[in-house]
Amino acid sequence: MPRYCHGFEDPSGDGARPCIFSQDGRGGPAQTSNKSCVLCSLESLELALGSRVARGNLIRQLKHWRQVGSPTYEAAFGLGSLCVLSASEQCGLRAKAGERPNFKPSSSWLHKKQRRLRQFLLGRAIPRTSLSTRSRKYVQSASSQRSGGQSWILHYYYVHNRKMAHRLATALKKVAGGTVWKGKKASLRGYRQRWWRARRELRRRYSELMAMAEGPLLSCRAAKWAIEEDILQAGFRVPLSDRMSCQNHPQWRFLAETGHILYFQSPHESLDFAQKQLASATCSINNALGRPTCDITLQTAQRLLKARGSEHDWRMCVKQDGKILSPFAVGCALEQIGFKLQYCSDPSIWPAGAQSLLQIRGDQNSGNEHWAALTSCDGRIYVLDCFQGKPELVMNWHPDLQPCETYAVLRLGA
Repeated sequence: MPRYCHGFEDPSGDGARPCIFSQDGRGGPAQTSNKSCVLCSLESLELALGSRVARGNLIRQLKHWRQVGSPTYEAAFGLGSLCVLSASEQCGLRAKAGERPNFKPSSSWLHKKQRRLRQFLLGRAIPRTSLSTRSRKYVQSASSQRSGGQSWILHYYYVHNRKMAHRLATALKKVAGGTVWKGKKASLRGYRQRWWRARRELRRRYSELMAMAEGPLLSCRAAKWAIEEDILQAGFRVPLSDRMSCQNHPQWRFLAETGHILYFQSPHESLDFAQKQLASATCSINNALGRPTCDITLQTAQRLLKARGSEHDWRMCVKQDGKILSPFAVGCALEQIGFKLQYCSDPSIWPAGAQSLLQIRGDQNSGNEHWAALTSCDGRIYVLDCFQGKPELVMNWHPDLQPCETYAVLRLGA
């Protein structure tokens, strides 16, 4: 008489489960010479996978179930002993049973084999860029030893390796049957690798120059070249040390599309809205001048007004609503550092000689007035509003300025 499987042996000892792996795929118990079949016993499965004949029999059985469309095929992987195998081993058995791989060919390594092999032999390709005349002149001078810069050798490697890699990548030789590539794979790969290494080092050094509190900063020409080469992206920002400010307001440096580096300061998050309104004067003055130059508070404004004999007039210190510092107090603070505040009767025209502008933004009736700064970079106007979190490019000049009370920041004697 035929012997049937006693069921799946649970390793936890909870008891046996009925076997459903009959050869016809109808869900009955399988015939076996042992106590349990291969799909119901872990020991039998281990012995079957170690034997070439037993492994072939298991694969033929799985292939038969898949061809007849029996649910026993999926039950063998989900409910049988095959569930203890790794994902790669299960995929191997499914492939042997004739099942097509369940993944996108576009994400397969085989689909990218030729491209990856080409990149392995020739190195990662150098992207093409279109530089402006100003950027070309900069990189030519920066890659010369006569420039005296500390990173001239990196610029030289950057330019030289790109030139040599392009020369080898486009090298052709005419033969009887046409043209063939005659570049050397190892040489091309070496030039490309050195170019990418120099690029990573330049990105690190340029980022450090933007974050420096003192000393030579990243020049506008260098930043513009870095943007065109995609070494740095426009909008890239670097935090500065809080020790540069008396009130520890967060400070950043932003990289504009024109290559200019904008200084930006905003009130500390621990302050409430009323305190941020008073601190907006300090942040806006520093943003307008591009560096931390003053720290004006109510006490500071009162001392400045006392020196002018106006300490008893509270309206000279703050505006009528008492939310923000008055233009007179801001002008007194600017005079202490060599600047003056001048009212702009026509804000649609940038005043001659003005380094930047200061505006009183917000609605007085709503009580959300605050100071903001504007600066010009090669004809582009950026709003440095400390309540916005980052500089914003003014797309439409006239409507953005006319509703606001605007003042020009000029040097004394201008």
